[in-house]
Amino acid sequence: MAKETSTYIAKVDSKKRVTLRGAQYEYYSVSELDNGEILLSPRLLASPFAVAKKSLDSMDSSMKNYRKGKVSKRLSFKIPSEKDADKKKTRSPVSLFL
Repeated sequence: MAKETSTYIAKVDSKKRVTLRGAQYEYYSVSELDNGEILLSPRLLASPFAVAKKSLDSMDSSMKNYRKGKVSKRLSFKIPSEKDADKKKTRSPVSLFL
């Protein structure tokens, strides 16, 4: 059984909030009983930086394919110049938005 470390009186403010002094956790699970008691239990949330197993499996298979040489053609992020666009009889991507 857990030991009581501190005892103090807390007041519920006008917005129904209670301030906890020296709280050890950031999140708590709150249970309100019919006799007016409020029970707080520490709540640990999932790590925001955790990667899903399905995503990790997908990354692993992608790296296996990369090592085997099963890769697509390189992508070019170069914006064509006006001269290149005239040669191809197409408009450059930049001019589409002007």
